Amino acid sequence: HRSSRAMTSGTPDEEWGAVEALTFHLWPLWDLALNGECLDGCSNNSGPMGRRTLVSLSMTKQISGDPYPRNVSSYAVVNFLQRRVVHPSGLKRSVWLCLSMVLVSYDMFATPLSVFSDLNNSRFTHTANLVTALFWTVDFWASFFVGYHDNSNNLELLLERTFWHYTKRWMLFDLILVLVDWISFVVASNGGALGPGRMLRAARLLRGLGLLRVIRLPKFRKNLRCLIGLSEYTAVTLSIFNHLFGILLVNHMIACLWYLIGSQGGGWVDVFAKGESVEMLYFTSLHWSLTQFTPASMSVQPQNVGERIFAVAVLLFALVAFSSFVSSITNLMTHLRNLRNAETQHFLKLDRYLRDKRISMPLSVRIRRYLEHLLGEQHRNLQEKDVELLQKLSEPLQMELRYELHYPHLSKHPLFLCYAVTNLPVVQRVCLEALKTICLCAGDVLFSLGDTAWGMYFVVQGVLLYNMASSPVSGRSTASACPETVKAGQWICESVLWTPWEHRGQMRALTEAKLLALEAEKFHKILHKNRTAAQQLAMYAAETIERLNQLGRAELTDLDSGVLDCAGMVERAFELHAGEERMAGRSWLPLTTNPAA
Repeated sequence: HRSSRAMTSGTPDEEWGAVEALTFHLWPLWDLALNGECLDGCSNNSGPMGRRTLVSLSMTKQISGDPYPRNVSSYAVVNFLQRRVVHPSGLKRSVWLCLSMVLVSYDMFATPLSVFSDLNNSRFTHTANLVTALFWTVDFWASFFVGYHDNSNNLELLLERTFWHYTKRWMLFDLILVLVDWISFVVASNGGALGPGRMLRAARLLRGLGLLRVIRLPKFRKNLRCLIGLSEYTAVTLSIFNHLFGILLVNHMIACLWYLIGSQGGGWVDVFAKGESVEMLYFTSLHWSLTQFTPASMSVQPQNVGERIFAVAVLLFALVAFSSFVSSITNLMTHLRNLRNAETQHFLKLDRYLRDKRISMPLSVRIRRYLEHLLGEQHRNLQEKDVELLQKLSEPLQMELRYELHYPHLSKHPLFLCYAVTNLPVVQRVCLEALKTICLCAGDVLFSLGDTAWGMYFVVQGVLLYNMASSPVSGRSTASACPETVKAGQWICESVLWTPWEHRGQMRALTEAKLLALEAEKFHKILHKNRTAAQQLAMYAAETIERLNQLGRAELTDLDSGVLDCAGMVERAFELHAGEERMAGRSWLPLTTNPAA
């Protein structure tokens, strides 16, 4: 189907505008859908009935197995508790995990320091121990309200199941540690009843058990890595600091053990540091610990058999640990250097190529600036093609991933915002198969006047400039021919989805820009497989064509000028389809075009 001209007579500008109007026709797909003809391989599973079935099954599953009491007051309490269940990867849980890591790190640092008796009696230590005990008590109860992913990777947020999941896994372990925290706090606060020596030893032993929370530290870090996206360069840099922190923590613990052994009487404390302050004793111990990991020496030496045995054990451990540490740091630094060198070599080859081929300086600068911008974006935002594991995902997971990536941009258009409510699987497949990313450098032309359109564009970032065509007869520009800027959140050339279309102007990038292109041909192939989904869109397409055929040629544009009233057409198309479904005896879910719904 080609667009045709309706020939009339009038002034030259009128012939350009209203007189030489174009007649648009629907793509064959939408004609078939409007006529109610079955499309190739048509299916109804993902239409309104499919969604209704999913909702019904979900509600039936909760109601039929509902363990909650039926009286109103009890149900209100359970309903209140159910609303407290949080997503395992949500913002609230992420903040709580960060606080947990801070508290675990504090325990790892503060617990060994309890060997210094003067620190145990300070007000700061007493307050910190109370805050720690309170935090882990709250964490214990809050863990019952955290969702999880089951063996089939399905998200489970039902309170009954989150309760039993935590009960069967970590509840006993966490309960013991919480009790240890409170007993340790009480013993340290009321040590007089036990006597200073016995109190101190009991508090040390109980606080030492709190270090068992380190077992859960890898899990916290794993969850945070999933929530915080890092470029490869940043990840390697943080890994270097992580190794440095690890070796310092090990030396901190060894230093505290060295002081504990030396303070028993007749040890190095009596010989080298008797009467010194706590700060001097700690840093002397830390200095001795660091010298065991490096080829250095100091004046403090073992004074008895116990200290000598401990020194030998530390030396053997340091021989292995420090060698591994140096090897890891060397590999990470080499990897970091290679990342820089590879990029430098690529640009040297580019400069040589542009120079040998005598490319003009303005074009060479544009090429280099574009590539620098592109590589900078790739460093900041890791690309899907660079993550090999993503290629191993199943197709349903790939669709969900692409949907979460691209739907925020598609939903700027009212049609896709509403369409996802009733035909989510179709929109997910569109995100997987029909969308591609386009990057433009400042000055690049996206399309020109008269080019055959092949897709609809959604602006993700950047600014573009659209110039409408002027009257070829009089040479004057119409009001709509003034250049217009297009920014993130806007869409371009929607009409190509419904009818053959030629671009009505030129689109040029003013800055570096990123767009999502919805390919019309692939979009049509997806809709060919679903009659109900195609019928909904066909009603919208028909009204779009009707409005386009009412416009003069000078009024046609590739942008959303507001003349088409997309939101109004979406509301009418979906309500009309809902009425047809009810007349056919099929149920229909209520629909709202409100994005907040």
